[in-house]
Amino acid sequence: MWYSFCNLLSRVWNNLLSALGTTTFFVFLFSFVIPIFIFIITVVSNYRKYRKEGVEIAQLIKDSVLSWKTIIPSLVYIISWISLFFWGVTTTIYNDHISLLDSINQLSKKIESNERIILDKDIEIKSLEEELNNVKLTDNYHDKKTQKKKQIIDKLAAFLNSATVLQNQCAGIGPPLPPGKSAYQVYENLQMELFDYVNKEIGYSYAEQMVDSLSIPVYRPGGLSEINANTWMLAEQTKIRVRELLGKLE
Repeated sequence: MWYSFCNLLSRVWNNLLSALGTTTFFVFLFSFVIPIFIFIITVVSNYRKYRKEGVEIAQLIKDSVLSWKTIIPSLVYIISWISLFFWGVTTTIYNDHISLLDSINQLSKKIESNERIILDKDIEIKSLEEELNNVKLTDNYHDKKTQKKKQIIDKLAAFLNSATVLQNQCAGIGPPLPPGKSAYQVYENLQMELFDYVNKEIGYSYAEQMVDSLSIPVYRPGGLSEINANTWMLAEQTKIRVRELLGKLE
């Protein structure tokens, strides 16, 4: 607190000197040194003048100090300097107030600018987060799509294998047919299962192609009964349609 008070007095004095257009040296010189010097010369001169009358120098000093010619100018001088000092104090405090307000305004503008920058950055971050989420969703979608496609290809390959097994059964090789079912009945079940699967997983137009295979020319195997030969040919036509669909998927 004492340091702040001294700092205030120093700044008040500097502002006062700046307003008066002078320096501390000249204030001290013309306000104290010269008046005291003139006062001493006056006292000495009066002493020489009145010493023959028995007047002592101490009495001359007392009379001079207590004289209205000394008191009134001194009071005017002191009051003037006190007034100037208080003017300097109020002016310095006012200037500090204005400077502080200006600093606060600049700081407020800087804070607002930083807040706008932060807001812009937040918006940019949210935008990047949304973009990242979209990329993740896209990647997940592609992963799921790829996985689904692989499942469909594997299932169609299983249908191909089942049709090949059925052809071997028609030719009398491979595992026996299910009890109570003919090769054609097994083919019908396989064809119905294939149609339902393709219709559900890929689409009706592709499923329709699985059953529209009579126009595909295939060779007729020899040495088989009529029903087994026809079933073998139907299975071959179905395999051709499945291979075509696999080619489109791959």
